[in-house]
Amino acid sequence: MKQHLFLPLLTYPDATSEFMIANAVALAHHMQATLTVCAVEITIPDVSNALSSLIIDAAKMARDAGALSRKRASALTGMAVDAAKAACVDVRTREIKITEPFVVEALAEASRAYDLVLLESAGISRPIVEAVLFASGRPLIL
Repeated sequence: MKQHLFLPLLTYPDATSEFMIANAVALAHHMQATLTVCAVEITIPDVSNALSSLIIDAAKMARDAGALSRKRASALTGMAVDAAKAACVDVRTREIKITEPFVVEALAEASRAYDLVLLESAGISRPIVEAVLFASGRPLIL
């Protein structure tokens, strides 16, 4: 049976690196596995009030962060698909659109459907790594 690898593409506040995508494609090629890349698009709720609107434009900041996340998701997905096709790796894409505080739980839940999860070991992604490691019940490679 063919193994199925899962690579979440994080887009906010930092994006998954090109190096991570290249390593995931190389591992999938070596294992002759299917690679699913999942772009995580975040939305940030508008929490502005009358006082904060005078000091900073929180609504605009939230819209800008969401737009940046969508832009990064598109670019990273395209990069992963191109790299996988060049390496003759069976690649599938999916996306998760979720409000920022629930990203950790959503990725842990999505990881349960795959044989192996690939994540970058960066300081900002530590909560995601911990959630996938302890809540998904699936093997994880950092």
